[in-house]
Amino acid sequence: MATINKSLTTYLPAQSVEWLESYCLDYKHLQNKDGNPKLGTAIADIIDRLANGELALPEKIESQSTAPIQYGTEFTALKGEVEELQKLLTEYVTNKLPDTVLDLETVKHEIEVALEPIRESVSNLDADLQSQCAMVRDELKAIADREI
Repeated sequence: MATINKSLTTYLPAQSVEWLESYCLDYKHLQNKDGNPKLGTAIADIIDRLANGELALPEKIESQSTAPIQYGTEFTALKGEVEELQKLLTEYVTNKLPDTVLDLETVKHEIEVALEPIRESVSNLDADLQSQCAMVRDELKAIADREI
């Protein structure tokens, strides 16, 4: 289906984007189904309203916030929740962990110390096995020598 509309790509300063987002949040038809602003549609709406005399340009567009550009109210809410979780995690890690929690190097050392008796037992078993195998070989050799 053909259209007589023209597409336009542009880069906007952050404060203009903030103003446009705020404008979109004031009008439901300028938001997508997720509630995020449709900036291009908003620009077309503003131009149409300016042309019809329904809207006048502000003398100056003031920054809406000091936060980075936001694309929806959900992002702001999620950012706040993440910051709160980070703060709680930091408090938990620094205040709630018992003093008995060992660092990685200490755990490795403890494992090595615990494994030492096992390694010694394995070494003794290996030596005993080698000795018994040598005795069996000697007995088999003696038997073989008698039969000849």
